[in-house]
Amino acid sequence: MPVIDEAHFFFNQGPRIYTRPEMLDWIDTAQCNPPQPVALVTTPQFMICMERAAGQVGWNYRQFKRRCKRYCRLPAKNTPEDIEAVARHLLPKADRATVKQIVAYEALSKRDLSAVGDVVRESKLLAEQEGATKVTFEHVKRAMYEVLLVSDLPWAEMEKRLRDKQRGRRAVAEAPMPAPEATQEAPKTQEREIAPQFSARAAGVSRMPFRDRVPPLVEAPG
Repeated sequence: MPVIDEAHFFFNQGPRIYTRPEMLDWIDTAQCNPPQPVALVTTPQFMICMERAAGQVGWNYRQFKRRCKRYCRLPAKNTPEDIEAVARHLLPKADRATVKQIVAYEALSKRDLSAVGDVVRESKLLAEQEGATKVTFEHVKRAMYEVLLVSDLPWAEMEKRLRDKQRGRRAVAEAPMPAPEATQEAPKTQEREIAPQFSARAAGVSRMPFRDRVPPLVEAPG
């Protein structure tokens, strides 16, 4: 069965729309009429867009409604157990300290499962470059401190400015986020050389090695 992610983009995302959502009409007819099961994964804005299409262009949403037999609202955020389960699935040979390091980075970056996928992907690229047979604690630590945390910093600064602007000058400071199971240490921006290195299978992915090492979020296994 087809599973379509980001299904809210079936609708025009502007405040004013002029055309019906033809992709949903296609699902109603070409997919559901035979019938063929289809799953749409979307954010809550899907219902807002549907209401807008019905009101602004007279789209008959009832045709879609009667075919949408199962509506499941997912939790707003994954639990630490969910994050750990995904990390273990992506790195089945990793030891406990390595998995805890990944979970700690997810909590620090506040990017949910995308953080897990990124740190695993970067760690695998480092392991590939070294000719290693599996991803180790050291690969994960390097992926975090040499690539991901450096990239996270500009976004964190921008988001802080947006929060401050929305709150105004008299705003109360935001409560700190509870620390994850692993010990967190603030990332430090060290002097670094921007020297992209590429492997045969990972062209286009850059490495940014630091001259000075930064302590890990989790102590390396003994």
